[in-house]
Amino acid sequence: ELRARVNRIIKRKTSDTALNPLTLLPGSPAIEEEVHKRLAAGDTFAFLYIDADNFKSYNDVYGYAKGDEVIKHISALLAREARKHALKNYFIGHIGGDDFVLILGVPEAEKTAKAVTEEFDSTILSFYTEADRKRGFITTTDRKNKTTDFQIMSLTVAVIIPKGIRHYGKIVQTATELKHYAKTLSGRR
Repeated sequence: ELRARVNRIIKRKTSDTALNPLTLLPGSPAIEEEVHKRLAAGDTFAFLYIDADNFKSYNDVYGYAKGDEVIKHISALLAREARKHALKNYFIGHIGGDDFVLILGVPEAEKTAKAVTEEFDSTILSFYTEADRKRGFITTTDRKNKTTDFQIMSLTVAVIIPKGIRHYGKIVQTATELKHYAKTLSGRR
């Protein structure tokens, strides 16, 4: 009985450390474990990679505390929309920074992705000053130390349905490539 209790405590502590400290969502190890579990079971699922566009510039202008508020907002928004559209068997993870994962059924993927981006677009302006809202952008230095205008934040969602893909790394690589491609189409920085 003592051994069983100790093992439960160790397991609980291990899972606690796998949570992102800001959002309390499962981090990368738990995301990978969830994908492996679904792949091993032969489940068909959609893997949504969510990234906040222009988040770094927002952090540079408004500071990390305000950036953390945006990250918590994204986390809560994902949970709300997943509950609303996916109904059951969904998984939300926080890779880190402004990168999130939502795993759910294929039929709900497109509708959920659309709801997430639309809700974010309708709420993100409240995180900006009145002057920045009116301008529609903020100005700061980019990664090359050049003064640049950055549009109001938005979300890019890459949706992968891993048919025939049996490796987590390949799913992530495909999602990352799709996300980068989507950003070039929209002209976002």
